[in-house]
Amino acid sequence: MAVSATAHRDHVIDAAAALDRTVALFQADLFPGADAATIVRALTSTRVTVTADTASLGSPTGRAALVGTVSTVARLGAAVSIVLPVTVANDRIPPLIAARVTLKSALDELLNSLITPPSAGEADVVISLSVPVDEDTICIGGDGFTARLAIGESAGGWSGREPYGAGLAAAAAGAEVARHAMRHLASVVAIAPHYRDKLLPRPTVLSLPAFDTPSGGVDLGALDIVSAGAVTHAVLFTLMRVADLAAYIRVIDDDIGEIHHLNRYELLKVQGLDVPKTILLESFSTPQLHIRGIQTRFTDASDLRDSLAPRVLVGADNVQARQDAQSYAPGWLGVGATGHLEIAVSEHEPGGPCAACKHATAEHHRHQRFPTISFVSSLSGTLLAYLTVRDAVSPPTRREQISVLDALNLAGATLHIEPVQPNPLCPLRCIASARRLGAIAHHSA
Repeated sequence: MAVSATAHRDHVIDAAAALDRTVALFQADLFPGADAATIVRALTSTRVTVTADTASLGSPTGRAALVGTVSTVARLGAAVSIVLPVTVANDRIPPLIAARVTLKSALDELLNSLITPPSAGEADVVISLSVPVDEDTICIGGDGFTARLAIGESAGGWSGREPYGAGLAAAAAGAEVARHAMRHLASVVAIAPHYRDKLLPRPTVLSLPAFDTPSGGVDLGALDIVSAGAVTHAVLFTLMRVADLAAYIRVIDDDIGEIHHLNRYELLKVQGLDVPKTILLESFSTPQLHIRGIQTRFTDASDLRDSLAPRVLVGADNVQARQDAQSYAPGWLGVGATGHLEIAVSEHEPGGPCAACKHATAEHHRHQRFPTISFVSSLSGTLLAYLTVRDAVSPPTRREQISVLDALNLAGATLHIEPVQPNPLCPLRCIASARRLGAIAHHSA
């Protein structure tokens, strides 16, 4: 016997407004000739069932995969229903480490605040954390650092306690639901030539290098985050699921929650609209994970810039903000950057190639509405959280960047992990770039 999570709404969400930036991405990259109403209809008419069994939810990683997948898929505009075993749904299994609520009630609350309510009828897409329902079922499985996505066959189930493999799996599942909507659209609107051969489901394995988490937990100490946007939401969404993690986090931003943020902000619900983003994020504080909002723009906060924490994260979609944060960061800096369907996450330390080496020039946006989609932001935040915790417990010998060139086509060795390279044209003229420039000059002479 199973129990379904459903939504009982006391409000109506304007789907077109909530999906505005997703529509912008579809129009810019995928279907240049499609009108907004046709795209919204294709997304919101997609019915998805997410199902799991007791075994798949027996590990914290499996539970994180369930919550992350539901959030990522529902923020695409799909109508999501959830089917869980009664014993699991009614257990007090926390989807957040410190939350003492049933898994079902947490999922009900999530669906109640998202774009399209569940609808009756047969699902167009079934996502299973366990065994396939039919030959078209999208199955996801993995462990703390790995995600597997299979079509019509088991993905191996879930094990582990870390949340990073869960975030990878949620992004991969979200990409497949978007691909389903694309197939529907392609029957009525011309698709961009680059994507004509990319409409079929794409099984994949995504993996990050594993590290050992101390048995006593992880203490990040003081951590400053510049921007309270989509990447930061995904970072916090992931950190909340790291067992026994402690941190004192300041989030610096002066913006408020708007309806078009619903398509990708993983911690945003309807109640957070028209509320300062920093106040919303403060509400997720726990005794171990303390979040304090600083309601100001980073570039205007001279007192904060001169007293940043030993670790700083930047989730801003603004190159100047990344460079400014690098100028003042006293220690380790992590950057989560997205653009359309691309992701670039990197880490930097004093003396090494800096964030301005990676982000030397400002993007030239052809659109007033920045094109974005849920699984791009969630994947970027997952990767940035991974780098942050890894640095705290097992610093690598080299600082790395993780790039994804096309988050819609996650297949094979898609996560490009490589050292950050010094840029001789670095606008901050960091030590590493100066050395690189000197080496070039010496070689030329």
